[in-house]
Amino acid sequence: ELIGTVSIPMTIGTVGGSIAIHPAAQFSHELLMNPSAKELAAIIASIGLSQNFAALKALVTDGIQKGHMNLQVKSLALTAGATEEEIPQIIQLLKEQKHINLETVQNILNKIRKR
Repeated sequence: ELIGTVSIPMTIGTVGGSIAIHPAAQFSHELLMNPSAKELAAIIASIGLSQNFAALKALVTDGIQKGHMNLQVKSLALTAGATEEEIPQIIQLLKEQKHINLETVQNILNKIRKR
């Protein structure tokens, strides 16, 4: 059983402020089923804990940088129009490249599709 706690000095409110005037804040608050300030604080803390656990997992497995780079490459590949099936090939071919950017990913994607 894994138990985590977090103590964060923050003031959380659910009335007024940005919630009253910001459409995205209003939408988010409604999406969470209009939690009270105490419930919202618990949600925020749980998100912080889950991010911390994800970072710890990355540290003890492949490492944060490798995981982050794979996410970056996947994002570039999707932006270039790659399908989920093409992404592993793109990642493999990018290992041979000096510079990883959208243009490089597009060139690799074109080569894959010409095969």
